[in-house]
Amino acid sequence: MRTQHKSLACRNMQMEWKMKTGLYIGIFDPMNLGHMDIIERATKLVDRLIIAVVKESGAPTEISMENR
Repeated sequence: MRTQHKSLACRNMQMEWKMKTGLYIGIFDPMNLGHMDIIERATKLVDRLIIAVVKESGAPTEISMENR
């Protein structure tokens, strides 16, 4: 039973290792249809998509970080 548990854990790790991950970094100030289009297309190319909002870019922003 213990060997089977280790084998299952190894398979899960291998599957996670093979996952394609995408990273989309942006200011998103404001979020618009162009951003949404990229997100929708990216989700068809990768298994998981991480969307990161830049806190401070030096560029002037219209929307607060909390609302973005």
